[in-house]
Amino acid sequence: MRKSKIVLAAACSIVVLGSCSSGGGTRSTGSSSSKNKSGSPSKSEFVEQADAICKKYDDRRNQLLGGLNLDQNDIKGSAAKIVDKILPTQRAEIAELEKLVPPAADAAMITKLWADLTTATDDLEHTLETDPQKALGDTYDPYAALDKTAQRYGFTDCGSTDN
Repeated sequence: MRKSKIVLAAACSIVVLGSCSSGGGTRSTGSSSSKNKSGSPSKSEFVEQADAICKKYDDRRNQLLGGLNLDQNDIKGSAAKIVDKILPTQRAEIAELEKLVPPAADAAMITKLWADLTTATDDLEHTLETDPQKALGDTYDPYAALDKTAQRYGFTDCGSTDN
């Protein structure tokens, strides 16, 4: 049974913050101990911390995905497996990311990014449950704009769309 590209994209890429990237690891763009006057981390430190979380959950999703036996001929069954096994990992990742303290200057943007990520995950879950054909179709991607935002900010693992 062949896994369709989009089933992989939906399950594996869950896209925004921890897609099935081929590695890349975390990158540091500055001192990992630099704090600004407000005590919040530097942008490079924050990106490094968030990317480490995304990488951890990416690895978990890849491991889970390997055992799901998704079948493009059983769209409803595949969608249910994604909802039951993959989305809880996505939600745990979001919860862990929300615990990070962002740089003070970026706090509002990061808070909105995490909220939008939750909304996109809710949308994916709803669509998987109500219209699995659409959810696993080639054009549906509730995370596309968020991936771009994450990449523009400087994340490498978070927002990666490398599969």
